[in-house]
Amino acid sequence: MSCPFAEPTPRRRLTIAHLMLWTLGCAIALGFYRGRILAEQRPDDRFAAAQQVFALIYCLPAGARIGGVLLFAWMMCRGDKSFPTQPGHWLLLCEGISVLLQWLGRTAIILIAGFEERPIYLFWASQLPNCIATAVAYGIALSCSSNESRLWKATFTFLLLEHILAAVTSVGLAFYFATGPGAWRGIWSLYDLQYRCCPLLLAVALPIVALADPKRRQTDFLHWTGIIAVTASSLFNVLFRWLITYFR
Repeated sequence: MSCPFAEPTPRRRLTIAHLMLWTLGCAIALGFYRGRILAEQRPDDRFAAAQQVFALIYCLPAGARIGGVLLFAWMMCRGDKSFPTQPGHWLLLCEGISVLLQWLGRTAIILIAGFEERPIYLFWASQLPNCIATAVAYGIALSCSSNESRLWKATFTFLLLEHILAAVTSVGLAFYFATGPGAWRGIWSLYDLQYRCCPLLLAVALPIVALADPKRRQTDFLHWTGIIAVTASSLFNVLFRWLITYFR
């Protein structure tokens, strides 16, 4: 199968338009977190205060990922197929799709069922489109990476499998809460393993893969933006896991 994104990539330079897309992405991310924190906040809630600080920092890499989706849409409207063509481009686009669908799923459930009344199984069910769409996006990224190093191919394969696993755990947890533990009793162990290991592994492996890439000197700033944004988001996910444990 030929890749539809195969045009030679120009040496892009940072422009005001890129900064505006990042700012818009950050605004979208901050708006979601602001609404979620206000809905969950209780009087004298220290965890909510910590969430606000975390959200403010997390919105910076999340905004870059969302900006990658906006940039892709803008360039497609112009008929420009030079993005995504590098591994970091694909990271920006795929993870931007993931974060947008994740938040849209949560927002839809709150709007449909209300924050207090929503059944917990609907939360997990709402994440299935995110997992499937992102897995498909990484499958396309892998098919378009025939000229990349084996490390990048292995990275995209790992991310593809991670989102397939996330889809399986989302279905399992939805049935777990809808019908009771039953045959899904062990799904928590699978979810916990994924939630603990995948972000940490990604945060460690991505910089190594990027620096070991023989084509690293031929890449543009958007490639490195994708690597930094996804690495930072993975580190923040590890930090948030610790934050939840600390405030329990």
